[in-house]
Amino acid sequence: MTRNTTMYIRNEGNGEVELQLEAASWEPANISSYLNLTWNYDGAAVLPIEMVEVTLTLSSSSSPDFTEYLVAYDVREFSFDIIISAFS
Repeated sequence: MTRNTTMYIRNEGNGEVELQLEAASWEPANISSYLNLTWNYDGAAVLPIEMVEVTLTLSSSSSPDFTEYLVAYDVREFSFDIIISAFS
């Protein structure tokens, strides 16, 4: 299963930057073994005042192990932090 979300990121700085995506603070912690966060950002420099459209995609494993994990630990919800950093 996958879920997409589109967002817009604007460079408010004075120089060009590249973006980096990280998923952190997964709850429950082990669910990160079965979920994967990616995006379609290609690594191109984002110029000052430029806005880029990116699509985040959250994918879940189709493995029976994932279903077993959800049942065994009675997982009804999960959360994680999405961290997008800009660096020059």
